[in-house]
Amino acid sequence: MLRMRGGGRHVASDVTVLHVAAQAGHVEVVGQLLAAGAPVDATMRAGQLASVTALHLAVEAGHSDVIKLLIEAGCNVNGRTTTSSLLSFISSNTSSFCSTV
Repeated sequence: MLRMRGGGRHVASDVTVLHVAAQAGHVEVVGQLLAAGAPVDATMRAGQLASVTALHLAVEAGHSDVIKLLIEAGCNVNGRTTTSSLLSFISSNTSSFCSTV
């Protein structure tokens, strides 16, 4: 199970350790995974939402240090979920994103 905004839980598939670490804000683990070659733009599905990246999860959770690491590692900042662009995703999560940037 993966917890998404609002406390909802979704059955997730294609989840990587990077997704879990990014959502939980484990900066050191994210750094180690990226250094070991983890694919920074790996996508997963959570409920009806697909193409979710570690960046989406870090933004949603408000983990600015993880966001910075992912961007420095070259993640796609224009990544889209099945329903929105990253910019729209950030807009819908403005309170957590703005408080971290």
